[in-house]
Amino acid sequence: MLYYRLAKPFHQLGGGVGFGNQAFWCTGRRMASATTDKATSQKTDKAIVRSKSRSARPTIGYLTPRIGDNVSQALWSGVVDAAQERGANLICFAGDVLRDAAGSPLPANIAYDLVNAELIEGLVSWASSVGGTLEHEQVASFHRRYHPLPMVSITLPMEGIPTVSIDSYWGMRDMIGHLVEVHGYRRLSFIRGPESHYYAQERYRAYIDALKAYDISLDPDLVTTPGDFVPATGTEGIRLLLDGRKLRPHIDFEAVLTVSDLPALGALRELQARDIQVPEAVALVGFNDVLEGRFVTPPLTSVRLPFYEQGWKAVEMLLALLAGEKVPEQVVLPAKLKVRQSCGCLLPSVVQAAAETAPPGAEETLATALTVQREIVFDAMVQVTESPTSRLDPDWAARLFDPFVAEVVGDSRAAGLFLRELDHILRQVMLANGQVQRWQDVISALRRYMLPCFGAADAEALRRAEDLLGQARVLIGEAMGRARGYDMVQRTRQTQILRQISRALVTTFDVAELAEVLARDLPELGVECCYLSLYKDPQKPAEQSRLILAYDERGRIELAPNEPSFPSEQLAPLDLAGQHRRDKPCRLVLEPLHFRSEQIGFVLFGVGPRDGTIYEVLRGQISSSLKGALLFDETRKAQAAAEKADRLKMRLLANVSHELRTPLNVIISCTREALNSPVPYDVDLPEELLNDLVHIHHSAEHQLRVINDLLDLSRAEIDEL
Repeated sequence: MLYYRLAKPFHQLGGGVGFGNQAFWCTGRRMASATTDKATSQKTDKAIVRSKSRSARPTIGYLTPRIGDNVSQALWSGVVDAAQERGANLICFAGDVLRDAAGSPLPANIAYDLVNAELIEGLVSWASSVGGTLEHEQVASFHRRYHPLPMVSITLPMEGIPTVSIDSYWGMRDMIGHLVEVHGYRRLSFIRGPESHYYAQERYRAYIDALKAYDISLDPDLVTTPGDFVPATGTEGIRLLLDGRKLRPHIDFEAVLTVSDLPALGALRELQARDIQVPEAVALVGFNDVLEGRFVTPPLTSVRLPFYEQGWKAVEMLLALLAGEKVPEQVVLPAKLKVRQSCGCLLPSVVQAAAETAPPGAEETLATALTVQREIVFDAMVQVTESPTSRLDPDWAARLFDPFVAEVVGDSRAAGLFLRELDHILRQVMLANGQVQRWQDVISALRRYMLPCFGAADAEALRRAEDLLGQARVLIGEAMGRARGYDMVQRTRQTQILRQISRALVTTFDVAELAEVLARDLPELGVECCYLSLYKDPQKPAEQSRLILAYDERGRIELAPNEPSFPSEQLAPLDLAGQHRRDKPCRLVLEPLHFRSEQIGFVLFGVGPRDGTIYEVLRGQISSSLKGALLFDETRKAQAAAEKADRLKMRLLANVSHELRTPLNVIISCTREALNSPVPYDVDLPEELLNDLVHIHHSAEHQLRVINDLLDLSRAEIDEL
């Protein structure tokens, strides 16, 4: 096979994307990195690496302990979408928290050791979550290892690193203000979170300050001991209040505030198990606005934290740093109170469906009155969508409002335009995986501010307006049904494919066959590329790795039978950004592969599905199957070694048997002949000599029997082995 050397890095060859000043060896579609002198590499100034040609796409990394739960998935999606929108390559390093509860490092954190300044130009770190329960200085010390790479921190402020945080404090203050001012509650209990967590402490501080602001004295009996962000914390908190402290719902406490939605869900289940009605007997509120909390009964009043926007903003700030722009030391995103039924309110969608009071100037014509409301309606419509998909035109509200008004006032040229435009927008939202149900609130906002414009003389126009609004709601309802059905079909299909992969991997005890299964089935999940590598020495995982699987959207990439190893932090001996895909950025997730504490390797997935759980499940399945395959391979090697030893022993025993028995048989034969002859050797032998011959003969026979027994035993052991 003929190899040739590229004299320039990829980003200098016709606009391709490169990951640093490396040379690559190529053969057709197959590209393996040339071995780099490590000493020279260590001398490379990272500032020089970052000053590489700006014609190439910037490549950024994202440090996170997970991507599979509600919060982490929202952050990760924001990071991925922002990188895609801004044309940057992205590698997500999915590790774990830095230390477990006992203070020990976790094996998945090898992912953080694979961050390479020659590949990555900057980092976004979910620092508050990566740090776990560590002290602030320990977390900051961990991040200093990446200096001088430009960095942006999510949530946790660190010296010299810009931070994107969320205003948890005022979110909790708004929640307490709602409970006190709207519902009149003053006996407010609080289920706490971890003492070492930044957000948890901000929310507890807001609770204390809000009580003081409303002149409510702090009752320690209403505050639980510190817990965690899990449902069990809420369950135990309710048990402590009711059983441990003997407090009575609605009398001793009127509302339960929780540090997060998951503890709130645990608290809700415990209250309902005790037949304590929410919100009739006691109000219950959460924080974070997770998906499950929106669909329980009653739906959970919560505070929405803009995690998606936080991830997006962090990437935006990092790219600004890389471009040499100044960025603020800290950006704080506002939280938003989401009122639902668990606090005692009606659903906002029900409230918003009512019409506003009539605006001034009722004597104006209908067309004039509707035009006056135009900007007010626009603002209301945009506000209820919260974060409309980027696929929508900025003037989408005008494209709905204007044909609606035209049809209502009787312009025949506008017949059907409103519903066609709404249908077009809904299809755009569905294609972008947006929330179709929010568009019911858009119609409610339109109705709320427009119906008061109709006077007594506008009965026919009012009928047309109500007809259009009713048809719009039916159209949205059908779109919601299609969206939910499509989502269900997609999830069912993904589950079936994951099960198929799992069944195939469980019965696979060969590394090559495992690679074949992944190359065949992963594209069915939408994972368009995958690079799977094993550590050359699991005891030194950060040093060298060997690629065993590579495929992209064009198919399986053929690897040499003895694929050369490469430095692990290089991630793969291939152009990861996809030399063949210059039209779009590369988005990868690095998942470390390990079995318990034993390191195995790592896998790079091209981002397909936005459900981070899929990649975490695949990581576990691949790790277990690789461990089994490697153990089976060791067993086969051991068996081959045993069979070889068997053959060698048999040959050895055959030779030993001959060499040991022959002299003994000669001795036995000679002594027998001498003892059986009347005059051996024609000489009368002395009695002492005859006795010695008898002794020699018996000793030789005994020795021969011992040798025969040993040889028989050795054969039996070989057969058993």
